[in-house]
Amino acid sequence: VLIFRSYNKVAMNLKLFFLLIPLLSICESSKILIVHTSMSRSHVIPLQEFAKVLAKRGHDITFVSSFPLEKTINNYRDIEVKISQNDLKFFDDFSKTMGQDPSSISFLQLMSAISKILYGHGNFTLQSNEVNNLLNSGEQYDLVITGYFMSEYLLGIADHFKCPSIVFFSGGYLSSIHKMVGNPLSISGAPHTLLSGATEMNFIQRLKNFVINGLDLLVFRPIFNYKGRQIYE
Repeated sequence: VLIFRSYNKVAMNLKLFFLLIPLLSICESSKILIVHTSMSRSHVIPLQEFAKVLAKRGHDITFVSSFPLEKTINNYRDIEVKISQNDLKFFDDFSKTMGQDPSSISFLQLMSAISKILYGHGNFTLQSNEVNNLLNSGEQYDLVITGYFMSEYLLGIADHFKCPSIVFFSGGYLSSIHKMVGNPLSISGAPHTLLSGATEMNFIQRLKNFVINGLDLLVFRPIFNYKGRQIYE
């Protein structure tokens, strides 16, 4: 899922993104900042592949993440923010517990742990010396691309640089994604990411989608919003 967002206004149509790519390929080279705060390399890799293509086409790429490329590429600069030891230990302990006995973790514990992992490292990244030096460097960017995972707050980076932004998400559809793009028909037309494998939904799948979206709005989002407010308000 990729979302184009103009400064101070969320774009209403994802097709704008696909209009943007040809423009990037024919115009003069752009300075593009990419920020992904995931603690999992698997979420960062798709965006890195996209960034490498842009760099090869002559665009100046700055990529902030905890997983720098192994090989140096022209026009591509990695800014590595190492995962804090506390976050790393929590992530490892959680992964081991889930792998050994998933039934030992309640639903609320699971949601709390996931939100801590997502927001914890995101907050650590934004407060890191590397990112603060970048924000205060005086550099200007033509575009900011943010890797999304319950991280709407990253859009503030584009506001800081007064430039458009793209939100990249390697998963499926979530209520927060539909809210960002203003999709009023999300439940009837777009299968939730937890309704895996569904493309064109039949009646039963639409009914399941309604229930899953209800859980997303009434249970998942309040938990994540609460965790987010603890950090950012």
